[in-house]
Amino acid sequence: MFRSSFCLVAGLAGCGWLFAVDAAVAPPAAENPLADEIARSTNAFAADLYAQLQTRPGNLAFAPLGLMQALLPVAAGAGEGTREEFARVLHLGVPVPEAADGLAALTRRLQHEAGGADTLDFASALWVRDSLELRTEYVDLLWQRCRSELRGADFGRGAVAAHWMNRWIADRTGGRVVRIADERTLGPEMCLVPGSAVYFEAEWLESFDPQATAPAIFHWKTERAAPPVAPPAPSDTEGLPPTVSESVPPVVEVPTMRRVGALRLAALPGVRLLELPFRGDRFALVVALPSDGTPLAEVEAALVAGRLAEWMDALNKAAPRQIDVRLPRFRAAETLPDLGDALAAAGLRTAFNREGAANLDLCGVDLSGAPLHLTAVNHQVKFSLSELGARAAATTVTPVHEPQYDRPVAPPTAFEVDRPFLFWVGERQSGCVLFLGRVADPGVD
Repeated sequence: MFRSSFCLVAGLAGCGWLFAVDAAVAPPAAENPLADEIARSTNAFAADLYAQLQTRPGNLAFAPLGLMQALLPVAAGAGEGTREEFARVLHLGVPVPEAADGLAALTRRLQHEAGGADTLDFASALWVRDSLELRTEYVDLLWQRCRSELRGADFGRGAVAAHWMNRWIADRTGGRVVRIADERTLGPEMCLVPGSAVYFEAEWLESFDPQATAPAIFHWKTERAAPPVAPPAPSDTEGLPPTVSESVPPVVEVPTMRRVGALRLAALPGVRLLELPFRGDRFALVVALPSDGTPLAEVEAALVAGRLAEWMDALNKAAPRQIDVRLPRFRAAETLPDLGDALAAAGLRTAFNREGAANLDLCGVDLSGAPLHLTAVNHQVKFSLSELGARAAATTVTPVHEPQYDRPVAPPTAFEVDRPFLFWVGERQSGCVLFLGRVADPGVD
């Protein structure tokens, strides 16, 4: 199960009245060059953002397409200077309104290919302080191009505002995502809170046999930090065992799934890529495993150097062959409450400026003395992986047993995920990345 929910928090003052609209659902277009353009922009943005986040220890995950969906409505209301920053950071090759059209077309196509909202769902809204008046042209742009809902909120009562924001996301996703706001992040000085959510859950095209899952060693090495420990007094060190950082074993035992099947595998310098398709064959999980002797940091450096498209191309050109896969089950709940710092480091600087440099000309009122700006970006991702895929649902599983081979038949190629790795979930046609992350320790929730 892959779930993502996040919100951006914008401040400060304003007065006026409230607009409220409901988003409509349009059928996907057969072909839309703008949709493919946004898919490429999303992947370039994903690599840049990963470059800012990769120094964080442990597991890591975020949803670049969902972040694009939340940031574009803000970019649409930005003025000269700030809008250009958004365009550079999001790698937009077209003006923001056209990019919003492309994003709407892309999300409709992805949902259609996934089989509907039960598998893949998107939701986007802009919460407005009750007393704030927005310019009519911005409301029209938000509704007609960004396909974002407009909702009212009383940020002066944080608990009430958070309740209705969370109620909205639960209603829009059928209860699959239930939290998008925290009352502790809301306050009376805020006037705009853009929010977006992405939900994805799917079964494997070919399931793993649960009976084949067994404990196996995972070499996390130095990817997981040891618990901090106070050093003993100098006079007491003699005869003591090593400190925790020295005594923590370099391995952990984790439940590891196994199956043999025809899959795409690409071997590139320093990394091996394996594609595991989900049911319907339109979406897939890709595991990027460092080659023996290659540090994970080198693979991460290749990713952020623009190699993602090259990796996807290599997988697309690879012919399916018999692969003996051993992949740990893993579950993670990732919260990135300070994503604004990473976005600012990536180049989105003036939008967070509190001194008036942020040109977010969204309001039709005088904000003298209280310039509008983004104050935070909170991002949450939850996902889990099991034998049935990205969803723990009841289904018929065909047992997979150890195959027997005669001499003329070559044995399957082994792909054993026993050390930290990168992964992404994306659409196979365009390569658009829905989720991107790192697993340093499958045992960490």
